[in-house]
Amino acid sequence: MQEYTLTAVVLEKAPLKEQDVVCVLYTKEFGRIRATAHGGRRITSKLAAHLEPLTVSHVRLVGGAVADNGGLRFSIADALTIRKLDAVFFPILRLVAQMTPWQEVDLDLWQELMNEGPIPSGRRLLSIFGFDTQNARCEFCGRPEVAYFVFDGFFYTCADCPPPALPASDYFALGV
Repeated sequence: MQEYTLTAVVLEKAPLKEQDVVCVLYTKEFGRIRATAHGGRRITSKLAAHLEPLTVSHVRLVGGAVADNGGLRFSIADALTIRKLDAVFFPILRLVAQMTPWQEVDLDLWQELMNEGPIPSGRRLLSIFGFDTQNARCEFCGRPEVAYFVFDGFFYTCADCPPPALPASDYFALGV
């Protein structure tokens, strides 16, 4: 069994069974991964606060064995918060969670997330993912001034043609 100590951005967190939690992390070494924190939902858990979305943490992962789906299986043995990201960062993390492939490293994306300066722009991240807004046009009216990116169909819309009746998690406002 292998052990890794690395820095991770917590993208998402979801309950698993009665007391466990599964986290989606983005790391420099592995890209986007899924890791289980056994007992992470217990009231006495020391891991819980360090595995909240919008947290950059040092994590100690154990495992790395190949799971049934072909990906790597990790357990979180320990975690310590380095810094909390501002709530304004939440749409950026949703974008990263929805657009990055599992276990594919992207150093440009990692640098953008770790940048302690201004918050990365949605336009910059979409460009990293291959959806550059420079030549984008509204899917409905064809105008070049795009305001939203819709994940479901991978298309842009302008401010006058807002996204179809979708939940806010299914599209990304480019103003961020």
